[in-house]
Parts: sequence; structure tokens; C-alpha cells
Amino acid sequence: MSATLVSVIDFILNQADENGVHKVFAAANQRMETLRNARAAEVTEGMVVRLYDLRPKYLNGLEGEVVELTRNRKRKEIIAAVLLDERSTTEYSFHREVPPGTKRHRVRVPASTCKVL
Repeated sequence: MSATLVSVIDFILNQADENGVHKVFAAANQRMETLRNARAAEVTEGMVVRLYDLRPKYLNGLEGEVVELTRNRKRKEIIAAVLLDERSTTEYSFHREVPPGTKRHRVRVPASTCKVL
């Protein structure tokens, strides 16, 4: 019998002891890391992406084109330089200073926070 998400949640809420909950969190964190790595591997230069799961939150939902990918060896992650579209540049300028007249602003974010459009 395979476990369903509902049964797993029910187990966590009603039966798991502290050790069991720690194991579930460790497994969930490992799975999230796998999913983030897979998402980052999909991103290539020239793709149009939407940013999400970022802090500060105002970056979430911004869109643009990936213009460069680099590897951050220290943190072992891929960094995407995204050239925001005009709408996103305007939104970004409400939170950060952007030179007047700038139509497209460049931001650097982890590639794992880019959803390919």
C-alpha cells in the first residue's frame, strides 16, 4: 500500500513523535533541495523567467530575461543575472533606487528562484 499525501499529513499531525517529525523535516528539506537544483539546471541564458520564493518579497513576480549564469562556488549554487522587463523594472524601482529613465534593470538571483515562462 502506497502512502498518500493525506495519510502522511495525518500521520505527522496525529501519530508522529518528535523524532519522527525531525525525520520528516529532514526528508522534506532534502526533497526541496533536489527540486531547487533541478529547477536551477533548467535555466539557460535567453530564457524568460518569473522570480519567486525570494526575500525580499517584492522581488517575487518580477519577470525578465536571463542574460548570464555564473556559479557561486562558495555557496554551491547557480546565479542568474536577469534583465527585468519594463513593468518589472518599474515595480522594482518602488523599492530600490534605479537611475531615472532606466527601462530594464539587471538583478542577480539564485537560478533556483527562476520559473521558466
